[in-house]
Amino acid sequence: MSGLLSCSLTNASVLCSGKLIPYHSQASQPVFGTLHNCSEPCNGAFFSQEQVDILHYSNLVLSCLSIITGCIILFLYLINYCKIKHPEAPIYYIAGLQLVISTMQLISGLYGTFNSMSSTNSSSDSEGLHCDDRYKNHFNESILLQDGGDNPFCLTIFAILYYSFLSILSWWTVITIEWLVTSIKRKQTKKKYLYIISHIAGWSIPIPFLFTAAYLNAVSGSTTEMTCWISRRNESQYQLAFIIIPLSISLTFNSILLLLGFWINCKKGRHRNSLYLSSRNEEVTTPQLARVSIYSVLQLVVMGLLLMCYLHQYWYQRDAEINYLQFIVHKHVSSCYPHATDNHFMFFITAILRVLCFQIMGVVLLLWILRRELLCTCRYRCKYTNNKNNNNNNNNNNNNNNNNLNNLNVSRSLAGEQSLSLLTNTPPRKS
Repeated sequence: MSGLLSCSLTNASVLCSGKLIPYHSQASQPVFGTLHNCSEPCNGAFFSQEQVDILHYSNLVLSCLSIITGCIILFLYLINYCKIKHPEAPIYYIAGLQLVISTMQLISGLYGTFNSMSSTNSSSDSEGLHCDDRYKNHFNESILLQDGGDNPFCLTIFAILYYSFLSILSWWTVITIEWLVTSIKRKQTKKKYLYIISHIAGWSIPIPFLFTAAYLNAVSGSTTEMTCWISRRNESQYQLAFIIIPLSISLTFNSILLLLGFWINCKKGRHRNSLYLSSRNEEVTTPQLARVSIYSVLQLVVMGLLLMCYLHQYWYQRDAEINYLQFIVHKHVSSCYPHATDNHFMFFITAILRVLCFQIMGVVLLLWILRRELLCTCRYRCKYTNNKNNNNNNNNNNNNNNNNLNNLNVSRSLAGEQSLSLLTNTPPRKS
């Protein structure tokens, strides 16, 4: 069976049956299963057209929703720029990065939609950014883009997406570290020192991963994201190195820091106490730390679910591809599509969850920020209105008191003059 599953240029057209399309790979790694010169179509070998449409339109809808929420968050950040300080400020940076990811996802989705609408062949599927129309089968299906580094537009979209994704992980780690340090010390460190260190870590950590992935040409089309993403070539080792490992490290590190911070706060009983120091010293209050910890826990849940989706794909993708090839060989299928197995539905579920995890964090951030901003705004407005009314009442009372005091002084002065006139027999002074 291993000999049958080794695809060469001579027998590629024989083994590339079912949904597979012959493809002359420029890389030495297998493209599909153990095959080097067979590629799945851009809609994927395991997805039906209905499932692809669900993925495509759900991605577009969630991208639009995330972009709207990101714009609202950006507006709130701009009008409250001076009030937002560490450790809450990086959360708004993550919201901006989420806005960039959603925008790139929307551009990729609209690119495929417009190409599909402008296609002259009605049987042609959506020629998205993740498709390579240089190779097509007799169903007029394009292959899934394999060498994404050769496509400048694809490489640009990938660079923006991947850098934003890793920047979210790095900034999340920075937020958790600042939360832990601040919850222990209960005061901010030097602002300039904290600002420089956090920004260097948040923006520079993703750069080595990005350049390494681009140098190895670990870029290909992704049916799930409908855009250019980390390739599954080389037995999915690229996804292991550039997605699963960084995501696992970030999840583990942040989980340890969160548990350590909760344990320290509970041990010292600081979750019951608030600060009594002056706000002029820029001390961090307990509600601020509580809001940051809530955000970190929400981010932990979303990223943990995303990691589970990638682990499922990494563990079962190769076995599913091998079973797919064995099914083709045993059934001698040449042109008809093989029936989906039980594992293929799980691939669709994990694909939906991946799309949801990439887009839902923007909505969660908006709900988190709106709750904070609305409460702060309402409290400020109420406090400002009450203070203004109290000041007006105090001013009126002071004016009345001053008038009464002046009248009293005048009355006393007149009474004194009358008494003096009686004693000296002189007429009193006319007022």
